[in-house]
Amino acid sequence: MTRQNHPADETTRATVDIASELQEAADKLRALAIAATHEGRVLWEVGHTIGSKTQVVVDNHERPTVLLEAWAKDREQVNEYLAAFASPAVALAVVGWLEAVIKSQRAAETAASEVWPGPADAADRNAWLSERVDQDALTVARNILGTLCTHCNGEGGDPDDPGDWDPDVYMHNPNTRAACSKCKGTGKQSAPDRTQGGRTDA
Repeated sequence: MTRQNHPADETTRATVDIASELQEAADKLRALAIAATHEGRVLWEVGHTIGSKTQVVVDNHERPTVLLEAWAKDREQVNEYLAAFASPAVALAVVGWLEAVIKSQRAAETAASEVWPGPADAADRNAWLSERVDQDALTVARNILGTLCTHCNGEGGDPDDPGDWDPDVYMHNPNTRAACSKCKGTGKQSAPDRTQGGRTDA
């Protein structure tokens, strides 16, 4: 994922408590996975109804307590997708990954506070930390929380700005894009935007 290097939003991005945001997402996903688990069934499978033989996703073929039916054009593929990625087992695996990222993020924060301890060191500390944020994990977390900026897809850069022209490689550098006009470079929706159906580009 690309990120703009314009200084206007670097401090804003770096001073966000990323670890807490990731933890909030992990806690929410764990709670949802637990709620979706019935009688210890954490793996969902593609099955079918007894009467019409309609393909569905179930948590147990004999006595399903979860039954999902898709009406999409390619519903067989949709059902396979749901069985593969929507089951509680997958959610709990994502929780484990997020918590590993959180541990790494906390360690980075501790290290940064020891190297740059004072208020005068904030810019250097935040710049160092911003380079160590796992952007993939942050994007997943914000999708879980419903806070991902949909205008820039969480990247923080203006999607209409190709970036500065780099004559050395004869192409635009996407890392120099201006900050997204909707999220101000944070990659995150503001509270008013989330009340409008979860979109920032309405």
